[in-house]
Amino acid sequence: MAKQQLFILGPRSCLLNLHLIVFCLASNCGVDVPLQPGAPDDRWESWLADNLQVDLEDELLSQPDDEEWTRLIEACASGDSPTCSTFGVEQWNLTSFHAVWMEGLTGNEMPCDEDYSLIRKRCGDRIVCNLVDGKVRIVGARGELERRTLKAWSKLPHLFAIQLKMEDSPDADLTGIALPSSLRVVELQGLPAAGAYSRVAALLREQGQVQGLHIQPEQLVEDWVEVDLAEFCGLDLVHFTAYVINVAGSAIPECWNKMRNLRQFYCTNCMMTSPPSALRGLLSLRSFVAFRQSEMIPCKLRRAKDPSRCKPSWETRYGSKDDGVRESTGEWNDFQ
Repeated sequence: MAKQQLFILGPRSCLLNLHLIVFCLASNCGVDVPLQPGAPDDRWESWLADNLQVDLEDELLSQPDDEEWTRLIEACASGDSPTCSTFGVEQWNLTSFHAVWMEGLTGNEMPCDEDYSLIRKRCGDRIVCNLVDGKVRIVGARGELERRTLKAWSKLPHLFAIQLKMEDSPDADLTGIALPSSLRVVELQGLPAAGAYSRVAALLREQGQVQGLHIQPEQLVEDWVEVDLAEFCGLDLVHFTAYVINVAGSAIPECWNKMRNLRQFYCTNCMMTSPPSALRGLLSLRSFVAFRQSEMIPCKLRRAKDPSRCKPSWETRYGSKDDGVRESTGEWNDFQ
C-alpha cells in the first residue's frame, strides 16, 4: 500500500497569527493575545525516526539549490527506498517550473536557430534548454501574460513548461492563441489582472495536456486573490500546488473528482473550510496537504467581521517564525 500524507484543514478564516503579547502597537495593531499555557516548544522531530529518509515531495516544493538537487538525485534515484520516500512523485519536472529549470542545460548555450528566431535569448536567460534529437531546444520559458509572448511560445514545438507573471498588460488579448501540444507544466505567479486566471484557464482547457498546475500569487497583501478552481476542470492534472489564495466557495469543486490521475494536491493558506470530499475515491491520490488554511497576522483581527470566532493557531501559541520565535512585524506576509 502506498504511503499517504495528510494534513487536516483548519477552521474558517480565523486561524489568525496572533502572537505573543506585543508592546509595539505599530507591529500588532494593539492586539493583545498572550502565549497560551501548554504551547509546544520549538523542538520537533522528523516524521521518520532515523532522519535518514528524504521526503522527495517536500524537498522539491522547497526549490532545492544545486547542492540539494544533487543530494536528492543520490537519495531518490531508485524511487521509494530506505533513503527516499517519494509520496507518489514519479516525474520530478511536473512538480514545479524550478524542477524543469534544474534539469536544463547549464552552460549558457544558444538555442538552435529555429527556436532562437522566436526568443532571442541564451539558455538560462529566462529560458530553459535541453538537447532534443541532437539540437538545443527551448523546453521552458518565463514571461509576462501578453499576446506577443504567448504567440512566440505557441510556435515552440518542444516547450514543456512556462512560468507566467499575471500582472496586467496592455497586450493581454489572447484571442486565437493556442498553446503548444508539448506543454505540460504551467506556473502562475504574481497578482493577477482582472480576469487573468479565466483567460489562462481557457487556454489550458483548449490545449488539454497540462499535468502540473502551480499557482503562486503574492503574500504581501491583506486580501488574498480569489481563484475559482472550477475553471481548471477538464484538465487531467497529476500535480497541483497553490498557496495564499482564496479558493472560491471555500472548497474544492466537485468536478475535480474527474481528475483520475491526480497524485498530489497541495494548497496551504487557501481559505478552504470543508473536507476535500471532491477528491473522494481518487485511487491515484498519494499526497494531500492543506495546513494553515486561514492564518493571518494580528492586525487582521481588527478588521474581522466576527473576531470572537478567531483563535490562535499552533504557530501563534508559540510565536513560531521561519527565523525563530518572535512577534509579528505587522507586514501582511509575516505569518509563517
